[in-house]
Amino acid sequence: YTQFDSSGHLQEYQKRITNNLYASQNPSLAVDSQNQVHLIWQDNRDNNDEIYYAKIDANDNIVINDKRLTFNVYQSQHPKILSSGDKLHVLWLESRSNGKNIYYKQLSQDGSQLIADKAILPLDVQEFSVALLDNKLFLWSKSAGFLSLFIADAGTGTITANITLNITGSSPLIDASQNEIIL
Repeated sequence: YTQFDSSGHLQEYQKRITNNLYASQNPSLAVDSQNQVHLIWQDNRDNNDEIYYAKIDANDNIVINDKRLTFNVYQSQHPKILSSGDKLHVLWLESRSNGKNIYYKQLSQDGSQLIADKAILPLDVQEFSVALLDNKLFLWSKSAGFLSLFIADAGTGTITANITLNITGSSPLIDASQNEIIL
């Protein structure tokens, strides 16, 4: 973890978050309205890829460290985290059934679980990106070489719309800007 101010000046240099012999990879972070950093990553210290969580307060203190979020025999990989109000939205790929599916869970700001693991996109997803706008999760995913847009209610993790775009492409990228979704 490294932090810069808005002028590009170094504020925190290489704060170590994990300290184990195994691969900690594919990190994702979100900053909440109180300038707290919420960080998740996949880690194979349990001889299986699982998702872990850490929280760094506004004074750069690690206040939650190495909290394991997934507990199963399946590969939990490529996590994403988003912050909205007092809730954290965690999504990841997991191969519990036919191929890799997108799973969702919701956490409070203290890392406690509000919504348990839930398969929200039961497709064989190769890659995905996610953005949050107006309490909706916009999932831009790649499956079988095609890109699709799914919209889910951020309060429940339930898919409310599916927009299939018959286009091919490489890695799906999405972002929310003011009142727009940019693909």
